[in-house]
Amino acid sequence: MESQDQHSPSSENEVESCVRCGQRACVPGLDLCTPCTVSVRVELSGGLVCLERYLARWAAFDAWLTERGLGSAVA
Repeated sequence: MESQDQHSPSSENEVESCVRCGQRACVPGLDLCTPCTVSVRVELSGGLVCLERYLARWAAFDAWLTERGLGSAVA
């Protein structure tokens, strides 16, 4: 039995399926179907918002330390 790479179609006419859900044809160049593309972008956007808030809190803590002469939160 031959094993084929999951990311390469067995023939030129076969459409690759989404790497996330595996149920739908993927958008050319993205390896994701349209619903998964939207979902991944929403998740990524939410993650960046969380990261921005986290870093802003560290910056505020660093400013608080500096105002009190307690050093810096940055190593």
